[in-house]
Amino acid sequence: MVGLANSVPMAEAAATVGLPLRGEAFADRTYNPDGTLQSRHIPGSLIVDLAQVAAQAVAIMKGYGGR
Repeated sequence: MVGLANSVPMAEAAATVGLPLRGEAFADRTYNPDGTLQSRHIPGSLIVDLAQVAAQAVAIMKGYGGR
């Protein structure tokens, strides 16, 4: 199940039906150190370089163990 990252209600719902939960992630956005999305009002929060987007997508997948 894919849902809002770090959401307790989503985790509880997934556990209730016996599914693993994977938090949503965005390859074209930057993140704060605590894992939350950086505000779009901050310059550079949207990644527009396709190579950087691809690299971030790979990093996200590696963080999920490639699953």
